[in-house]
Amino acid sequence: MSTTYRQRHRTGNTISFEASRAQGIYGSMAQSIAGSTSIRTQNNRTAAPADAVELTLRVRYAETDQMGVVHHANYLVWFEAARSEFCRQRDIDYRQMETDGLLLPMAESHCRYLKPAFYDDEVVVRSWVMDVKRSVLRIGYEATRGDTLLATGETVQVLVDRASMRPRSFPQHISDRFKGTTRELEENE
Repeated sequence: MSTTYRQRHRTGNTISFEASRAQGIYGSMAQSIAGSTSIRTQNNRTAAPADAVELTLRVRYAETDQMGVVHHANYLVWFEAARSEFCRQRDIDYRQMETDGLLLPMAESHCRYLKPAFYDDEVVVRSWVMDVKRSVLRIGYEATRGDTLLATGETVQVLVDRASMRPRSFPQHISDRFKGTTRELEENE
């Protein structure tokens, strides 16, 4: 059985994709994100919110390509590291989530490359939650070198049950931590 989903992109174009039950987890995730805001290309800089979590790193030689700039794939690795740091600072224990039978597979990722980074540059990657809805988590990112914006991005993850690999709603305490609305977080501000 196959279902066609249509989403209107901000450019006015309609994007269609099919999800079938035979696709397993990705079919279920497509159904979950079909109603959520799709990843968009960021043409203008959107400043990271004040509660964004920062991760500072230094570009390693192995992360550069033959042209001497950071290879594009490394930005997604940096986004993952920033997302992990976000979870640590918000007291979200992903290892415990997995033990409890919850997984957060990636459904979509996007990166817009604006300026190159080079070997030994100090790069700050900021991450913040853009949206948490039932089973969908959208996180925004920006990578900067000083005042220079290098890249922006977004990821979409879907919370699934490990046994069934079907989307499920975020438990309230986890959703609250992603949103930054728990009592412990409010007391720290």
